[in-house]
Amino acid sequence: MSIASKRNVRQNRKKVLKWLIKNKAVLPGEGAALLCAFFYSFIYDQNRVPFSKKIVAAILIALFFHVVNLAARSDSSCHKIPNQYCCAIALLAFAAAPVMTEISIGERVAGGGIVSVPMLMLSLGKKGSFGGGDIKFMGACGLFWGFEIIWKSFVFSVIMAAFYGIWLLSQGKTKNTLIPIGVFLQTGMILEVFLFAWSVWKG
Repeated sequence: MSIASKRNVRQNRKKVLKWLIKNKAVLPGEGAALLCAFFYSFIYDQNRVPFSKKIVAAILIALFFHVVNLAARSDSSCHKIPNQYCCAIALLAFAAAPVMTEISIGERVAGGGIVSVPMLMLSLGKKGSFGGGDIKFMGACGLFWGFEIIWKSFVFSVIMAAFYGIWLLSQGKTKNTLIPIGVFLQTGMILEVFLFAWSVWKG
């Protein structure tokens, strides 16, 4: 390989690396959405749910994580989660209620507030701690997944965001550097859905 070719390869690698860093929300993205859809709907509660219902549940979960991925990408690039993504997730939650009946209506209502309400209170007490988009995003996601999954997802997200913040400080970033929390909320939900379905399947 010529020197010029090697230089082009290095430049292309740098471009790819910069793109991945800039769009870090896509790393857990669409592939994880499909895996979550399959794993949850076809393994969790496999003996009681009709096959047709599993198909519908898989589609709803895939659509859910697709919208979540779009929201995370938006938060990563411009630190904002548009309302249309939150509304789309809320609509998917209503569509999922008669299909994913293992999550009761009460659990969904509790899930809608268990994380978003404390986030709202914290943001009112300490300005800039959470954005309005983050609060609405978690409320909508809680309606979809219910109480148990959403609060555990949030715990995972906070832990990962904390480690990311420590890494930023080690790189000389200031404490005022904005952290795209939507990216970590997405990753936390993906992780918890896998763990939840796996634990139920293993008994």
